[in-house]
Amino acid sequence: PVPAPPTPTPVPTPVPNGRGVTTLRTLGSTSAEYGFVEYLPPGYSAAGNWPIMIMLHGIGETGNGTSQLNSVRNNGPNVQIDQRGKDYPMVILTPQSPGWWDITALNRFVDFVFANYKVNQKRLYMTGLSMGGGGTWDYAAAYPQRLAAVIPICGAISTPQTDANALNMLNKGLAIWSAHAMDDGTVGVKNPTLWMDAIGRVLGGGSGEITYQNWNWSWAGTFTMHFDLNVKQWLWVNGQGYRDATGAQYNPKYIFTQYTSGGHGIWDKMYSDQQMYDWLLLQSRP
Repeated sequence: PVPAPPTPTPVPTPVPNGRGVTTLRTLGSTSAEYGFVEYLPPGYSAAGNWPIMIMLHGIGETGNGTSQLNSVRNNGPNVQIDQRGKDYPMVILTPQSPGWWDITALNRFVDFVFANYKVNQKRLYMTGLSMGGGGTWDYAAAYPQRLAAVIPICGAISTPQTDANALNMLNKGLAIWSAHAMDDGTVGVKNPTLWMDAIGRVLGGGSGEITYQNWNWSWAGTFTMHFDLNVKQWLWVNGQGYRDATGAQYNPKYIFTQYTSGGHGIWDKMYSDQQMYDWLLLQSRP
């Protein structure tokens, strides 16, 4: 059976200062095999046991980890921090890859993080956009036992979206929230829906393209589905996030947000939504 959602554990509370900043850690300046951008929450120096998010960039931000490292500040949580002054109650690290994400090397980066940062190893979150979304799916399939939750956004695919891979992720207690646009002309929406189909089948939701079950084609905008473990099917709500139609919060472990428009560049809609970070902070490995 798939594990039930764990009871959230307390995390340190940062003191918001409204002027969050990131720091470049170039390749060679640390023992990591990537250069990376570092965000430490207010209060980090005085307290430990922080949740940790690793953000994987897209193909447009690949580089050498030194002179090109600044480009990974162009998207994702780094935009929220550097350009909008946001603070988050977690460590956020954004490594720079020279090409497609090497999952074995990425796993060594996780080892480096656990050895060098005051973080809670049961609260490792990974997210990424485009190529980074694909890297997130790949890492989740290969090392689900290390992760509490993943958020792949408009993710490219290299790992097959099989029931066996889905079962491996779910048996390790991994929480998943994926997001994609129907009109994405760069990475097709089939990539994540095939993953969600496999997840639904493993959870007992039957066969077929169940991600579109109960789809209301008169809707326009953004829709979010979650898998209801009680009725064994995907349920849709209008909007983005993890609240039901009345606005009440629920804590589903398996979510898919679909935009009817927005093309390939919908990631800012996710990374600028506080609900995404709130949902992550609910997730922890047993």
